[in-house]
Amino acid sequence: MRYLVTKDLNNNDVDVVEVVAVDLVKESANKDQAKSLLVVQSNELVEAFYDTDLSATEHKLLRYSATKLKSHPYDFPNVSFSISEFLQACGIKGHAYHSKVDKLADGLSQKRMKIKIGKRTDYIPWFQRVSYDDGYVYIVFNTLIEPLLLQLEGTFTQYNYRYIGDMQSGYTIRLFELLKQYAPIGHRKIELETLKKMLGVPDKYKQYGQFKLRVLGQAKKELDAKGGLTFDYEEVKKGRKVVELIFYIKTTKPKNSKRLPELTTESSFVTEAKYLLENYPFDISETKLKTWSKYGIELLSAVFEEVKERKMEHPAAYIEKVLKTKYERNQSLKEGLIADSEFAKEQIATFIDDITGSRYKEMLPDFMIQRQFNFHMSLQFGPDEIEDLWNMNSEYIISSYKNSVKNP
Repeated sequence: MRYLVTKDLNNNDVDVVEVVAVDLVKESANKDQAKSLLVVQSNELVEAFYDTDLSATEHKLLRYSATKLKSHPYDFPNVSFSISEFLQACGIKGHAYHSKVDKLADGLSQKRMKIKIGKRTDYIPWFQRVSYDDGYVYIVFNTLIEPLLLQLEGTFTQYNYRYIGDMQSGYTIRLFELLKQYAPIGHRKIELETLKKMLGVPDKYKQYGQFKLRVLGQAKKELDAKGGLTFDYEEVKKGRKVVELIFYIKTTKPKNSKRLPELTTESSFVTEAKYLLENYPFDISETKLKTWSKYGIELLSAVFEEVKERKMEHPAAYIEKVLKTKYERNQSLKEGLIADSEFAKEQIATFIDDITGSRYKEMLPDFMIQRQFNFHMSLQFGPDEIEDLWNMNSEYIISSYKNSVKNP
């Protein structure tokens, strides 16, 4: 005879249940677990303005906490779960996240949002308290949030947490929610400045080209690769300035891949490359752009910016040479980096390539290198993620820089 023993947080036996059909019990448990991982939010909460952008891990921690409320509504406002449980739901392996979540607890306790309910505008912190103790997170939600998460008599948006669990960008998670809300309609129009407030970046991307590349481009690439829901969009301009976006929402069959491909597809790369070219004095054919797709749009953007002032008799040939050199160097640099994703390694490798450029003639102190690293990474990662990436790779970054100065 086999038995299932349940335990409380102190590992004390609470109940013993005879297991007659193990497979049936497992199947039922799996179904219950999938159901309990529903993220359900009022549309007012989905539409909220964020004070600041959140990292992907911060978004995931918030929404995982919401699933615990949904499955245990009578425990509101208290939620608790183990880090191991959280990592399993995200499909993440590793021990570094224990210290990361400890830091996140402090940061999230200070984050708030701006919500419009009817004619009233509320500025609401998410949590009253967040604690981390011996591998467990203990959360006390702000009681003002209860009707936005539990007492949902009007319109609301829901999805399974596992869909966002392995997303790499906080912008992807936030944009997914905003589009998921309108998926039954198939399209959504949002003013650009309103969208930036919803994402928590009202002042971060002053140039639309950077917002398009770093936010829209990254989110679309990740959602295209993942399947389930993705989008195309149309830019509405006032003169030459983009003031509004029309999203065309597409639902597709989810794909099995859990990892964002390192390279863009050829067609999307060419589209983004053409947009970049509007800001530079280069005449590059579409045929040539297609051959550069393996390098990725991020590297192409960096090279365009680097060579824009140079006099080139044959721009396409010169740019291709720089692209190839930097790509091969980045591939080599990535072998010595530590990060949870190829995307993070790519960003760090690009930074190292940048600071080891010939324009740096004098030896910079370590704190200046870290300051430049923080600024470079802030376009894609939150403060806690940046700190972890620096701590894991600082020795490699600093030694690479110092070697380049000693041996230019």
